[in-house]
Amino acid sequence: TPTIPYELGEPGYHDNISLLEWVIPDEVISFVDILVVEYEDTIDNIGFVRYGFDEDFVVFWLGDNRITEEPGKLTFDMTGYGGILVGIFLDMEIYRSNVKRVYLDVQPNLSPYKAIYVDASNPEEGDGTLLNPFRDLRQAGRNAKSGDTIIVADGIYYGSVSVPSGEEGRPTILMAAEGARPVLTTTIPFNGPWTPYKDNIYVATIMLDFSSVFEDDKFLPQVFVDGVAMIEARWPNLPGSDKSVIMEQERVLAQEGTNLNTIVSSEDVPDNIDDAYVVIWAGHGAHLATSAIESIDGNILNLASSIDHSQGMWPELYQPTAGNMFYLTNSLSLLDAPGEYYYDRNNRRLYFYAPNGEDPTGLNITLKVDDDINAIMLGRHSYVTVDGFDIFGAGIHTEDSDNIIIQNCAIRYANHFNVYSGDAGHLHLNLSSNSVIRNCEIGPTASYGIGVFGENIIITNNVFFNCNYSGENTLTTAALMMAQSQSNEISFNTFINTGGSFINASLWDGGNFIDTTIRNNHFINPMMLTSGQGSVFYIYNADGRGTEIYNNFIEIEEHVNFGEFNSSAGISLDGGTENFKVHHNIIKGSFNVGLSAGVPSSSEFYNNTIIGAVHGISPAETGVTFKDNLFVDIQDTDILHFGSSDNYVDDFVDGTIPVPGVISSGNARGTIDELFRPTLETPDIGAIPRGGDMFEYGATWLLGDVQDSDGIIPDDTNLNVVAPEPEPEPEPEPESTLGQVLSIFSDNMILWIIIGAAGVLVVVLVVVIIVDRRKKRS
Repeated sequence: TPTIPYELGEPGYHDNISLLEWVIPDEVISFVDILVVEYEDTIDNIGFVRYGFDEDFVVFWLGDNRITEEPGKLTFDMTGYGGILVGIFLDMEIYRSNVKRVYLDVQPNLSPYKAIYVDASNPEEGDGTLLNPFRDLRQAGRNAKSGDTIIVADGIYYGSVSVPSGEEGRPTILMAAEGARPVLTTTIPFNGPWTPYKDNIYVATIMLDFSSVFEDDKFLPQVFVDGVAMIEARWPNLPGSDKSVIMEQERVLAQEGTNLNTIVSSEDVPDNIDDAYVVIWAGHGAHLATSAIESIDGNILNLASSIDHSQGMWPELYQPTAGNMFYLTNSLSLLDAPGEYYYDRNNRRLYFYAPNGEDPTGLNITLKVDDDINAIMLGRHSYVTVDGFDIFGAGIHTEDSDNIIIQNCAIRYANHFNVYSGDAGHLHLNLSSNSVIRNCEIGPTASYGIGVFGENIIITNNVFFNCNYSGENTLTTAALMMAQSQSNEISFNTFINTGGSFINASLWDGGNFIDTTIRNNHFINPMMLTSGQGSVFYIYNADGRGTEIYNNFIEIEEHVNFGEFNSSAGISLDGGTENFKVHHNIIKGSFNVGLSAGVPSSSEFYNNTIIGAVHGISPAETGVTFKDNLFVDIQDTDILHFGSSDNYVDDFVDGTIPVPGVISSGNARGTIDELFRPTLETPDIGAIPRGGDMFEYGATWLLGDVQDSDGIIPDDTNLNVVAPEPEPEPEPEPESTLGQVLSIFSDNMILWIIIGAAGVLVVVLVVVIIVDRRKKRS
């Protein structure tokens, strides 16, 4: 296709923007390789504008994507940017007046499918062949065509990569080489220089060449050592020196007198905490909120801004009150423990107390500088497979994409909590229709793990851990956030530790959750930082129409540090949710309610086994069915959390007496064996029938089973980088002289050979002497 020229148009939305409205056809969007700008004088920087999410303009700065610079033109790599509206954003009016023409050079796909090789250890730039691979993964993405396969060797690859869409039956593949575990990260290596500040704290200035990304007054960098996230300075301190212990964080209990403008601490607050922020789980303990601290009077914190998320509804549930948990952060004076850091935005100075108190100069430190940047850019893509990567400090952008397969990957620290805005992190892995994610490790994340938007999505055999470590628990924050969806399957995954719910589908405006299956998963310890809503599943205002939740094994340990609050229902279908079937699940542990249905509801709960809850059932007033559920060790005398005790006969155990009202027949208390089967006179109800087998559940692998990457992401079974104290070796028991001699002989084969040879020589000499004497006598 010939080059398409455009005369520069009139300025658009403001004097520094001129738009060139050229709609790129979908069939060639993957092959728009370069943007050529012809100009007079010198242009230092140029932006590329396209429509983005919610039809807002998104500006891509192209300074890092320049390929060549020739007299009269600049050439930029545009592969993977995509978009439907192209334009030029100029920094200054003088630049706009100097630009004469803009060319969009569309390069059609004329090459056959091919393999492109990448190896970070190649001393040359390379050409993508097996014998001379590209050194830069981004260069491989720029040279790939639809249906190509990019094969990546071990190494650490910085920055974002995009590949073109594939086709049905011929996807574009981005994969690790056989036996390799390459690392993809958008973090920036940072080497200081570091100088001592005081005690074990060192300080370094972030130079201007990339500190401009920190100038946003609502942004904070995230610091990593060997791929493990460090801790923002805080009070009280975490029990370890990195974020692997974030789910065990210490917090302070708010006392009487706490309100939307004031927090009364249960203990005295540290002195001189200038610019500090409070992070509090306000109201009923489900919603995280932040505010700068205006002043401190003993144990009283006066807030710079009011905290009120009620928006006029249920203020008692969304405003700070006694019993809420909180901590303080964002002050240099709070920097007093290994692994903590503080960033002074005004002076661009980073203060760091290294994990072992050492000089950080020799550590492998990287900084996450933008929560919007992803390691792999697949927005508006189709038919792409990603296989075998460790990704940290970033995620995979898949918004508005379809037919995407992600497998055998570890995605860690994809998003980051921002104390200034209260932002719990962006959603990066956003699966659209006809996509699969399997055999992956997802977490830790500050908020979401995966978002599900669309139909025919399969999420299977993955391990999610430490998701939502910020502790935000809005109606859309979860390890797995599901929006409008249809015919999706969530199966055989293991979920370990989350700040809020594991699966959340909250459709405020009403919507469909049609024909979705959530089965054979293993859930361990939800709601570790929050309280309030559904512990494992929280579904609001959704129409199921064929959706089933079954054969899931749920374990909920008792959490400390909640004050008067605790986690809510194991499975909660809240107001407006209807047409769900919840059956043959096991919910075991310490939690408030086993099964909950809001008003109105028309769903069925049957053959579930609830063990150890305070209450068994929290029913809607009408339309819901609870049948043949088995309750074991329920703490309350009434299975019902709400409702009249007249609707339940406390001593029935045979499962045959119908209960008036919304509770159907067959629910009973009873006992079970180690395989969760009814015992003694307990009726044959619940998740596992008498004499039956336990269903299979969870992923087929555990954390730590995944091959280690190239030295930057450690084994998950020991994430904390604090070196343990060496155990003294036991003193050896004294040996006798004879024992020492025998020990020397037993450990030295050569010594035995020498002794044996000497013995033979002695025998020979003796024989010679005897023979000689006999000869003399004769």
